[in-house]
Amino acid sequence: MHTDILSRMFNDKSNYEFEKDNECAQIDLPKLIKSKLDLQFWAVYVDKQFKPHLALKKGLQQIELFHKIIEKYSRNLKMVKTTADLEDNKNKVKLLLALEGGEPIEDDLNLLHLFYRLGVRSIGLTWNQRNQIADGVWEDESGGGLTLFGKKLIREMNDLGILVDLAHISKKGFFDAINISTAPVLVTHGNCKSICNHPRNLSDEQIKALAEINGVLGITFYPPFLNDQNHATVDDIVKHIIYVVDLVGIDYVGIGSDFEGIEIFPEGLEDISKIKVLELSLYKYGFSKSEVNKILGLNSMRVIKEVLK
Repeated sequence: MHTDILSRMFNDKSNYEFEKDNECAQIDLPKLIKSKLDLQFWAVYVDKQFKPHLALKKGLQQIELFHKIIEKYSRNLKMVKTTADLEDNKNKVKLLLALEGGEPIEDDLNLLHLFYRLGVRSIGLTWNQRNQIADGVWEDESGGGLTLFGKKLIREMNDLGILVDLAHISKKGFFDAINISTAPVLVTHGNCKSICNHPRNLSDEQIKALAEINGVLGITFYPPFLNDQNHATVDDIVKHIIYVVDLVGIDYVGIGSDFEGIEIFPEGLEDISKIKVLELSLYKYGFSKSEVNKILGLNSMRVIKEVLK
């Protein structure tokens, strides 16, 4: 439910070629094909130095790059805008366009509608800092939640059929959004605070609230979110999955790797082509085939199908 491959392509034009098997890449076309992945979120992320005044420009530039990639590799990739798109072209990797941080929307709901026309179907309300929508997780001490505009934005996203992503948001903003949204929400990439006490991870209270509105937490592969040792294995990912399942049930956990947005990764899971390693590990820990299918996609797909038009 979360990758930063667009940022990689946008910022690393000289050292990275999407159509080739890049040695130092977590995602490229050959790796995607090898992974046999069905659906992947591609996030538009604007670097901090461009916020807020150049956020719209940088966001639109990345969206144009996304559309060019879809057009150039249409044999292998398909853009998801509707629930019908999820059912078609089983031989293609489906890509869902997302915003990571709502800065490009500025404070204008007309721009939200524009991004919808361009194919954006998921929006992470904040990154780590405060913006016009809410406080990010690094602003948590302020106690700030959603702004008035943020509340209007969520209601409009619900009406349009855009997924609400609560990764990176402050705790107060998290619960504001949970209480306002009329549709289930996602935390596309984050883990369990009870296992690893990192500000980006969710407390038991947050995980329970997410489950109560039928949302899903996407477990991320970033080692500092998995444990306190800065080194992790696939087993560490499974431990977070098991924790969510034991706390709220099998239906509320998914995968949000954060590939191409992380500089270190779990041993044995260095890129998207090795996702099978996680599947086999889940079986090793005693999950059934139907449970593994839920974790690796069906839970997330349930929310996507409920929200998209």
